[in-house]
Amino acid sequence: MSAGVVGGQGVYERLFAVEGYAEVRRIAEERLAAEGPDPAQYRWLGLGHMAEDEDDHDAAAETAFRRGLELAPDDIDLIAAYAELCLRADGFDYPGRAKRAPQLVARLEELAAGSPQDQHVQDVLAWHRRGYFADFRLRTVEAMGRRAQVDQQSADLDAALNARRADRAVSADLQPSLDLSPTTVPERHREAVTAATLEELSGKADAPARFLARNRAGAWVVATGLSFATNRLLRTFGVVDGISLWGFLWFVPLLLLDRRLAAARARARRAVIARVVAEGPGPSGEGSGESVSAD
Repeated sequence: MSAGVVGGQGVYERLFAVEGYAEVRRIAEERLAAEGPDPAQYRWLGLGHMAEDEDDHDAAAETAFRRGLELAPDDIDLIAAYAELCLRADGFDYPGRAKRAPQLVARLEELAAGSPQDQHVQDVLAWHRRGYFADFRLRTVEAMGRRAQVDQQSADLDAALNARRADRAVSADLQPSLDLSPTTVPERHREAVTAATLEELSGKADAPARFLARNRAGAWVVATGLSFATNRLLRTFGVVDGISLWGFLWFVPLLLLDRRLAAARARARRAVIARVVAEGPGPSGEGSGESVSAD
C-alpha cells in the first residue's frame, strides 16, 4: 500500500515520484533546522519516514507527525498521514498506535468529511480490512508490477538500439531544460533508465548481454527449456539420480544480467533525484493541498 502524500507541486512531490525518500527527509530536516518548527515540514519528514515501511522509520514518522500536530492540531493533512500510519500498525506489536487509528479517523471525518484526505484514509481503512485472498491478489499485482518494470526496460533498450542503428540520436543525459514537474518525473526517470542501461551494456564484450536484455522474456523461456532438457539427459544417461543442479546453470547468465539491469535502474534513479534536488522547489512550492501517492 502506498503512503499517502498531500502537498504541492514542489521538490517533495517530485522526489516521491522516484522514491527519493532519503532526500525528502534530508531536505525537511534542513528546513526545520533553518526555519524552525513548521507543521508542513514535519508532515513531509514523517511521510519520508513512513514510505520506507520499516519499524524504525515508522517510529520516526510518528514522532514527526505528533510534533506537527502539537503545532497545528486541526491540520487535516497531518491527521490523514498519522491516521494512515496508525491504521497499518500491527495491533500486537504496537497496540498504542493501533488504538489511536479510530480516533484519528473520526477526527478527520469531523473536520473534513468527504475531502480528498478523508477519502484517502477511507481507502486505507478498506485496505487494512482486506482478507487473505485480497492480500494475495495485492502481492500478485506488486510482483507483476516489478516484472513489468524490467520488461519496459528491455523494450526501451531495444527501441534505443534500433534508433541508434538507424543513426538517430539517443540522449544519454538528463538535460537541465527538461521539465521535471511531478507529472513528468516518471517519464524523465524512464529516459534515464534507458540511458543508464545503454551505458551499462555498451562494451564490445557486452554484445551477448545486449541480445539477452533485448529478448529477456524469450531468453527465460529458452533457459527453462534447456534446464529441463539438461536434467532429463543427465538422468537418462545415469549421470545423476533425481533432480540435478547442473540444468539450472542455464539461468546464471540471466541472473547476472538482471543484476546489471537493476544496477542501471539504481543509477538512473540517483541521477533523477540529483536533478530534482539541484533544481529545488517547483514554482508552486509545497502545501497546495492536492493529494497524490508515492508507491
